[in-house]
Amino acid sequence: MAKMRRYVSKPGHAKARRRKRNWIQKAVKRPGELTRKLHGSLGKRIVAATKRPIWTKTGEINTNTLRAFTKTKAYQRLDTRTKQQIQFAIRAEGFRKDRKR
Repeated sequence: MAKMRRYVSKPGHAKARRRKRNWIQKAVKRPGELTRKLHGSLGKRIVAATKRPIWTKTGEINTNTLRAFTKTKAYQRLDTRTKQQIQFAIRAEGFRKDRKR
């Protein structure tokens, strides 16, 4: 009986590279939802709890403010999805390639 060879994607293979490169698009289930929330009432709650601005001068989300917000009681009262979005925003900043280290 002949052995059947299963196709295994090699790390340098084109499909594997495409999958590896596009994983972040699949990780973000609702793009822009956290930004919409920060423009609304969530942004006001964060500023009230941390006394820091949400937006940087360039218009990006200030993740230092989000980090400070995670240590407040107001953060504990948020729903799970919003907490996950905040944690992902903090973590995703580390993925940036143009950031000075």
